[in-house]
Amino acid sequence: MDDIPSISSGDVGSRFVSQAELDIAKQRREEQWKAAYARLGQEPPPAPAEDVFDGRSLAEVCPQHHTHKHASLTMQLRRNLRRI
Repeated sequence: MDDIPSISSGDVGSRFVSQAELDIAKQRREEQWKAAYARLGQEPPPAPAEDVFDGRSLAEVCPQHHTHKHASLTMQLRRNLRRI
């Protein structure tokens, strides 16, 4: 039993990052961003909105995208046919 390597040690464990480390890195980037604009004497632009996690599976997302794209193409076709 002692021969089984731990996930937290070695190559695999070193690739995982905790949420606290992510938050610290994000805060550091924001501070660097603001400091860079302060050196230029400008106001930094508003921060972009963060991506929201969509927990749906690919099987649920793809049909919705297909339906939306099909409706969009149908409307474009109708507009083009009216012009003729």
